[in-house]
Amino acid sequence: MNRIWALIVCMFACGPAVAQDGPWKFRATGYLWLPTTDISVGTPRGTVSGELSVSDALEALDFALMGNIEARRDRLSFAADLLYFNLTADQDTPFGGLFSTASVGSKITALTAIAAYSLQKTDRFTLDVGAGARMFWTDVDVALSGRLPTESTSLSDQWVDPIIVLRGHYDFDEKWFGTFYLDGGGFGVGSEQTYQAGLGIGYNVNDRWSLAGGWRYLDFRREKDGNTLDFQQSGVVFGASYRF
Repeated sequence: MNRIWALIVCMFACGPAVAQDGPWKFRATGYLWLPTTDISVGTPRGTVSGELSVSDALEALDFALMGNIEARRDRLSFAADLLYFNLTADQDTPFGGLFSTASVGSKITALTAIAAYSLQKTDRFTLDVGAGARMFWTDVDVALSGRLPTESTSLSDQWVDPIIVLRGHYDFDEKWFGTFYLDGGGFGVGSEQTYQAGLGIGYNVNDRWSLAGGWRYLDFRREKDGNTLDFQQSGVVFGASYRF
């Protein structure tokens, strides 16, 4: 595990030393992700599981914030992505009439920061490999209600997962382009496991602005003090980017 952290430190600390000639280029992106959500939370009574469709999630959503920024200089790049959402939803429980309903409130922040280097870089295609970390802040409250008095369970936690990254960008022509993104990690350092994947297609409106759409998936499993939090989101994503 120390080797994983050593690789991440080297990618961030040693990156400027291997940078090629040329100016730094930056890109800021705001996006809207419309995922289905699957969440399982361990409670003293057992596991409460629920699935929210896109429409259910929008109805249950209290607030969300999403965006990323990237800095690139020739083959070297740094990027950070922020995802925050706050939603509350009611779920049926497997506990019969004693506790027939579970109200699950979730506040989850995921900040992913990576450093990457282009293994291949041509006029049309760029393939990056890198390493980084994903930081989670979670606050999950479960209230069980039914015939018995309401019982509440709160799971507040924060941790950091090392991750390994592979991503690519391909220009079909001067206007249209495609992208993909894969990362994985956790390794038991923070999460038992965490994965993220994305696939998109975009259009360059002009030299500064571009629009893109695609699909994104995020997964993590965290165990602490005998409680387990399983979380998956997947769905379409739309964004607008500004280069400067």
